[in-house]
Order: sequence, then structure tokens, then C-alpha cells
Amino acid sequence: DERYAQGRGFITKAVKGCPPFFLTTPEDKEQAQQIH
Repeated sequence: DERYAQGRGFITKAVKGCPPFFLTTPEDKEQAQQIH
């Protein structure tokens, strides 16, 4: 599915560009916010 492939590409770019907040647990997200 092309839409699925495009979605994965977007996620890969987002992960490389910035911390993947949308993939972390709430605990990890809080820690990341404290660091930045």
C-alpha cells in the first residue's frame, strides 16, 4: 500500500529530525521534556 509506505517514510524522517515523542511512553515523554 503506497499510503502505508509514505506513512513509514514520514515516521522515519520525524525520528531522524527530532525525538520521537509520539512513539514514547508518557514517562519517557516527561523525561524528554525535562531534558530539552
